[in-house]
Amino acid sequence: MKKILLLTLLVLFFVDGTNAQRKSKQHAVKIKSSVLIEGKDGLYVPPIPGLLYVMVSGLGPAYLFGDVGGSLQEQALFGANDWDVLNTRFLFSLGTHHIFPNHLAVKFSLYYGRFAGTDANSRNAVREYAFQSNIFTGALQGEYIFWGGPYSRFKNPHCLYFFAGIGLMSSNSISTGLVIPPNFRNSALAPVIPIGIGYQFQFTDKLSFGAEFGWHYIESDYADGVHTINSKSNDALSFLSLTLAYKIYGSVDGLKNRCNCQW
Repeated sequence: MKKILLLTLLVLFFVDGTNAQRKSKQHAVKIKSSVLIEGKDGLYVPPIPGLLYVMVSGLGPAYLFGDVGGSLQEQALFGANDWDVLNTRFLFSLGTHHIFPNHLAVKFSLYYGRFAGTDANSRNAVREYAFQSNIFTGALQGEYIFWGGPYSRFKNPHCLYFFAGIGLMSSNSISTGLVIPPNFRNSALAPVIPIGIGYQFQFTDKLSFGAEFGWHYIESDYADGVHTINSKSNDALSFLSLTLAYKIYGSVDGLKNRCNCQW
């Protein structure tokens, strides 16, 4: 009788332990599946591959290369010398930044800047033109990470990348000079091509700091409201901005296949 009772207790203990273990596994799988999914290679990966950030930029110089103002010398270096330091302004942006599990990323940003220029103390001082422009731009940019990044083969807090894309610019301009230019346009809408280089440093798991230098090539000569007969090219916007990115989704920690890159 004692043997039967002891055997019964052992069977009940085994069954109860098996059920508890099965429930624990089911709970663990449920938790895991809510964060990760099983990939084609059998490893668990995020349901949406990559990392998603909110990125802001600003606190850096920006300059609108238009038809008003500029240097005392004739343009050189594709007009890069045609820069009036006193009329340097700022360009602010807010957008989302998604880094894929390789060397590619994509970013959508909204830009805003208020720019000004004057012919005073320039080679065109006799014209007495001057302007102020509010410029809004929405741009979709692709990025190629050529060094570092969160999915680099070896853990690296640095990230260097090129970017290029396409967007749409809207400008609202007013003439503030003594002479109003002929055919002055108060508003313009035109495609824009952003291109440049950027750097990010992964300060914490959530925060990244960096900088971007780039150009917005505008398919219009009226970003400053002015198009002169001597104009040889459309307007362009150059900027150097500090950036701050905050991660809102994704992780590379604990993933065995954290790198798809070739370097």
